[in-house]
Amino acid sequence: MFNQLKKRKKEFLFTNETTQLSNSINQSASQLTTESQIESQTQSTNQLQQELTLQSPTLSNKLSLHSLQRHLQLIKLEEYLIMVTFISLAVLGRILLQGFPSIEPITFFTILAGSVLGWKKGLTTGMSAWYLSNFFMFGGQGPWTIIHIASGALTGLLAGFFLYKKTTLPRVLTITLITTILFELSINTMSGLLFFGLLPSFLSAIPFTITHLISNTILSLAIPKAKKEITEKGKLNQKGLCEKYIKKLQNLYKQNKTHESHEL
Repeated sequence: MFNQLKKRKKEFLFTNETTQLSNSINQSASQLTTESQIESQTQSTNQLQQELTLQSPTLSNKLSLHSLQRHLQLIKLEEYLIMVTFISLAVLGRILLQGFPSIEPITFFTILAGSVLGWKKGLTTGMSAWYLSNFFMFGGQGPWTIIHIASGALTGLLAGFFLYKKTTLPRVLTITLITTILFELSINTMSGLLFFGLLPSFLSAIPFTITHLISNTILSLAIPKAKKEITEKGKLNQKGLCEKYIKKLQNLYKQNKTHESHEL
């Protein structure tokens, strides 16, 4: 019996040693597996970091370019909304002031549109305001509509060319007087040829011409300050900067793409 107990003791010790050995082997294998996983993860992370480092200039250029292009689109949309507002106010103002002959706000808003938004939108403002407002005037549309539209186009064109970059009061007054005088000469010549004769038409139009010149001159005094307020509050002065930096980023992006293609 003693021998049997001794034999069982040896078997038990052998089993424990075998279990401990297998456990240590399993631990070593798991450690090796964990270390290999960590090493592979580290290598993949390093590769990803290298790729991001190489692509970061291109990615940053793309993001900056997209942001600036979106901001520029918003500014252009704002310009169209301002143009529509100018046209609406000009038409409404002329309708309300039709009881006062030769007093009209269209010249004011056309010059303001040209100085703030450029000659294209200034020209569109002048032509649209004269044409649309004639539908609501006592005389309606007629041969004079052609002169009205031509006058609005010329006013917006001159304002855009000479006031868009630099708006000074002498320039504003000069354009106002020139366009108003040309308007009066054209409309009175047309009236004389079609209806009353040239001399009676010009003589009878003297008080209306003077009223037109004075009213337009008074309104034009507010254009420099109005332009400053609109461009600053609407942040329209950022349009030039956006266009400038968009061109720079596009050139940088092209250079990076060319460099990458040469490397490949």
